[in-house]
Amino acid sequence: MNYELAKQLKDNGFPDINICTRTDDHEKAGCKECFFECFPTLSELIEACGDGLRGILKVNDSWIAGQIFEYGVLGGIIGNGKTPEEAVAKLWLKLNKK
Repeated sequence: MNYELAKQLKDNGFPDINICTRTDDHEKAGCKECFFECFPTLSELIEACGDGLRGILKVNDSWIAGQIFEYGVLGGIIGNGKTPEEAVAKLWLKLNKK
């Protein structure tokens, strides 16, 4: 996940997200390694989507996270990205648009 997407999540109310950009920020936020630890994990993203997430599929080189899963097809509100984290984060943003 990149900084811009994490910032969008934070700005839209994603629970308990810390965005660190400098080493001092990491230490204050309790991060011990790199700033990626401050971003939500795939498990946290999936949990935050709740019933809004019905499936995640890899199609060629991209990932799709969808709200509706019927007959092997994702539909409804969807998020897509280069990683499953990015796809689910984008789905969460669409489900929680302010």
